[in-house]
Amino acid sequence: MDPAIKSLWIQALKSGKYTQRTGLLKSEHAGGKLKHCCLGVLCEIAATVGVVKENSIPHSCEVETCDLVSTEYGYEGGDEDLAFGLPPVTVLDWSGLDIHRAQDLAEMNDEGADFATIADYIDKHL
Repeated sequence: MDPAIKSLWIQALKSGKYTQRTGLLKSEHAGGKLKHCCLGVLCEIAATVGVVKENSIPHSCEVETCDLVSTEYGYEGGDEDLAFGLPPVTVLDWSGLDIHRAQDLAEMNDEGADFATIADYIDKHL
């Protein structure tokens, strides 16, 4: 993984700026609250430097027990389809993150590891 991008990602995960979620890279909830998975934070960094574009899809929740997601966000680069669960290939190539490592991190995130734990794992293993 690119050391400069890795450092930015670790800093972002530990910053307290992002609220964690599972299952999607990024979503907006009732009241405008944004939530990200750990890989969504990486995509945010990529979007800020123009590697990918962020797009949103309105989503309505008709079940009272859902988490009131109002918008799902995806990222696209080049001719790729919009990515919602794992980063698009453009982000993986830019960052040097292997798809298998990305899947491992998604699993850690979705199984309840907090951002600080994930950041420490990235620091030691990527």
